[in-house]
Amino acid sequence: MYRSSALLLTGILLIPALATAEPTADVSAVAVLGSVGLAQAEQNSCIAVWIPVADDIAIGGIKWYNNDGFTAFPEVLVQSGTADYPVALPDAATVAANVTGLSGAWSEMVFSNPVGSTSGGLYVIFRVPAGSQALSDGAGGGPALGYTVALKGIRVG
Repeated sequence: MYRSSALLLTGILLIPALATAEPTADVSAVAVLGSVGLAQAEQNSCIAVWIPVADDIAIGGIKWYNNDGFTAFPEVLVQSGTADYPVALPDAATVAANVTGLSGAWSEMVFSNPVGSTSGGLYVIFRVPAGSQALSDGAGGGPALGYTVALKGIRVG
């Protein structure tokens, strides 16, 4: 299923990787039901996911289910916020650039610096390339993130 406007999602599965701990558990067995992307991305279009983060934890990266390994996300940003209140894009900090992942598979991204939150969570924001389209699943299908309904928000490994 593909959405035609910019949106915020909490049902996308992102697995935080702790900056001070071993990598998270293997998520390759988690069933992904589909991908969510934009039918037509415009300048500054993004897909954002809120991740609950305790005040005493720093996150050094994430694992995410990537749709199309041929398309790079120009920028990934983070911003502290709450699940009920979306953040403003200009306030977000860049943690990675030109991010690519595998096609139709779990991918891992390490942030340029570990990040934390004082508001109970972080928005991880994937900037979508202007003019791109999410048309189908897998390689060549366009930028999109996998989702599963088996979770209520997020699974921490």
